[in-house]
Amino acid sequence: MVFEFIVATLVFIMIVFAVVAMLNSTVSSFTSNYYRNRINEEAMRVSELLTHSRGIWESGAPILLGLAVEWPVLNDTEIKYLSAYCTGSPGNQGVMMDQLGLRSRGGAQGFRIRLSNASQVIIDCYTGISYLEQGYAERFAYSADSRLLKLGVYVW
Repeated sequence: MVFEFIVATLVFIMIVFAVVAMLNSTVSSFTSNYYRNRINEEAMRVSELLTHSRGIWESGAPILLGLAVEWPVLNDTEIKYLSAYCTGSPGNQGVMMDQLGLRSRGGAQGFRIRLSNASQVIIDCYTGISYLEQGYAERFAYSADSRLLKLGVYVW
């Protein structure tokens, strides 16, 4: 009777250990997938905001970030404002994170906005060093002189 009790206890302990190990790997995988989906969603949201929203700029500083005149045409003046604002003070990127809602909504650590045409990069604005996990969204639009533009948004 003692032998059967010891065997039953060992089997029970092995089953509990296997369940805990399986839960540990499942929760880790679920957390990683949730974070990846969340930053992809934020990248999509920011790209939509920039390409579909009209920006409001006051003295070269954004009140509302957006580059659109009317979809699918982007405003060349606002593109120049954004380019100058990104290359200005290092604190501007933090203001942009707040303007884009990346800190309040998703808890993102940084972003990169890259706007280019066929021959050159027009805007390359980013904060900090990117992580391995990145969300990416890409949009295509036109400038006022009918050039094709590609907007890439990375979020980490």
